[in-house]
Amino acid sequence: MTLDELEARLRGDACVALDTNVMFGLRELGRLAVLVRAANRAASTRIRLIVPALVHAEMLHDLRCWLAEKEIPYRAEEITKDLETKATEVVAFEAADGEGASAHIFQVYPTTKEWHAAKCLNAISHLGLLKKAAEIPGKHFPATVDWFIAGQARGRGWLLVTRDRGPEFAGLERIGCDLLKNALQRLASAGSQPGR
Repeated sequence: MTLDELEARLRGDACVALDTNVMFGLRELGRLAVLVRAANRAASTRIRLIVPALVHAEMLHDLRCWLAEKEIPYRAEEITKDLETKATEVVAFEAADGEGASAHIFQVYPTTKEWHAAKCLNAISHLGLLKKAAEIPGKHFPATVDWFIAGQARGRGWLLVTRDRGPEFAGLERIGCDLLKNALQRLASAGSQPGR
């Protein structure tokens, strides 16, 4: 997606969903929230920052581990308040999202054999093993949560902001954080210019 295409898409009622790799390090989320507010105000857009519940769970786990390593107490109420101040909405994974995730996965992997092979190849690539390991008869690997995040985003028509380029996101329109920030900055500055 080009910057112009993204800017045009954001001019509608866009929902921008954030993947875990964008959420961790809440400074990034804070910068995005400021840009979304500025773009919404200046360009009269209705952009919403969305955090899928599955991403939220991953992020909270990562945050708990990070805080525990630093011997800092975890306070759920502070996380909730922080998300609210950033006008970021956590969206549940509902029955319709299960349908959307299934449709997304089926479009890319239409047979049981292809689906099992994809999960296996994904697992062994993360472990740095040889592809030959995928040919072990009778072995099945679990799906990563990313397949369901991608399916929910696709089913709901969200723009997914992620740095991840794994097979879980095959066939899904996704954007990088820098492209999003550039588009939001353009919307914010365009709305403040006379004649626009």
